[in-house]
Amino acid sequence: MRCKDDGHENSQIRTTKMSRHKTSLLLLLITQCFISRLVAEESMKELPLSLSELIRIGLANNPGISAKRYNIETAEARLGAASGTALPKIDAAFGYNYFLDDQRLIPATSSASPGVLTHNIVSGDIVMRIPLFTGGRISSEISAADFLLKAEEHSLAHTQEELLFNITSVYYGILARRKVVESLEFSVNTLKEHLKRIEDMVAVEKAANVDRLRTEVRLASLNHRMIKEKNNLVVMHKVLSNFLGINNSTGTIEIEGNMELQAKNDLLALPDYLDIALEKRQDYKSSLSLLSAQSANMDTAKAARLPSVYFTSSYGYRWALSPVEQPAGTNNLEDVGRVGIVMDIPIFDGNRIREKIKEEKSKLGSLKENLNQLKLRISLEVETAVSDILSAGEQLESVKKAEEQAKETFRIEQLKYELGKGAIIDVLDAQSALLEVQTAYYQALAEYNTSLARLRFVIGELL
Repeated sequence: MRCKDDGHENSQIRTTKMSRHKTSLLLLLITQCFISRLVAEESMKELPLSLSELIRIGLANNPGISAKRYNIETAEARLGAASGTALPKIDAAFGYNYFLDDQRLIPATSSASPGVLTHNIVSGDIVMRIPLFTGGRISSEISAADFLLKAEEHSLAHTQEELLFNITSVYYGILARRKVVESLEFSVNTLKEHLKRIEDMVAVEKAANVDRLRTEVRLASLNHRMIKEKNNLVVMHKVLSNFLGINNSTGTIEIEGNMELQAKNDLLALPDYLDIALEKRQDYKSSLSLLSAQSANMDTAKAARLPSVYFTSSYGYRWALSPVEQPAGTNNLEDVGRVGIVMDIPIFDGNRIREKIKEEKSKLGSLKENLNQLKLRISLEVETAVSDILSAGEQLESVKKAEEQAKETFRIEQLKYELGKGAIIDVLDAQSALLEVQTAYYQALAEYNTSLARLRFVIGELL
């Protein structure tokens, strides 16, 4: 039985050393992230940023990522503390005791040995305690701490993936919104030129004044819509700044990139994506690690029912203050040493162990249900992501064809009106239809690119 804990001793020592090494690396990483934040804030003032540069800044500055790194540091310390319980424990113990009756400074070594008697004894000892058998409690505590560390590492990776997806989504949204603003500006300029031609035609009585009024009304509506879209663009820049972890007082972030269609890949079957997700999703791995950690916690609670065996030893001195008897040849300062085996056997604890086991068992059941719920959510997310890609792809193709038709229709209606064979309302309707289809195209393009990123995110392949 003793070998159960002793067999883990070497591995526990190695785990402690590795834990210290990981902690040092983590502290170095946090320092580097702090420096990166300062550099990133300066880089925001320089050239337009690409998507990869935005992601780099976000991973270095986002407070949620930094918080997860601190959680890993906490888990590292917890694992180190758990591993330390398998090692010898050495303490220095000091004490003073006053006795009503005279006491010998040290026990007699023979029936006739003289001794110093006193009411006051001062003691100082070095005490060592080594666990020999704890019913698996120590190994379970180390195992639980190790699984909790893994859970935090997976949680950090998932948070990074989530941040990467959010930045990507907002990035494409900004590019799409920017294209919409450009389309509105183009439509405004086109209507302004058309308005000048109408005014010229009204001057020579080839067009009615009501046509000019209708065009001016449509132009005012476009200007109002353009202001609204620009305000929405500012809001999206603020959202991006929030994801990057930067207080951007200017309201905009200079980004670069084109609304290009990402390369299409043949979609796999839905069950294949589900298998990939359950294999690679970092939040699912984190939940599995939490479940394993809780299982180890329950083993720790059960181990409290078993005896614990410790090797103990101590060495120190006893000093008699104001001795009442000090025979010749004796000293009022003596050294004392001992070694021994101690066994702690729980007999009655007011049902605390039983209730602790029930508590840990309930937590384990809750984590199992949470894991089942996560599997259902992952299945829904994967299915939705695949469906969104198919839907966005079909919409993109149909809108692209509609855009070409809308451009040609607008050109024809303008020409007909200038030749006196068309109505101004037809020109305005054609212009409005062109603007709407252009807006729909850029939004569909952004949605398609975002859907591809969402699929990679929900199957755990975004990083």
